[in-house]
Amino acid sequence: MRSGFSPTASSKYDWIGPPDRLSNLRPIIYHIPENETPLERKLRHLRQETEDWNHEFWTNQNFSFTKV
Repeated sequence: MRSGFSPTASSKYDWIGPPDRLSNLRPIIYHIPENETPLERKLRHLRQETEDWNHEFWTNQNFSFTKV
């Protein structure tokens, strides 16, 4: 996890944190339902992978931009 924020264990919602200082994207901690189906789990993992890719991409882009 990139950020220090975390929802309480009883939270039933996704949590969106403050903008990351490098990528400017807001990190998301996805709620995991108690009875999560395999398809829901797959979707949650794909969303997280996409978020991680975006974070890395925009961190690199922003770093390159400020270097010029």
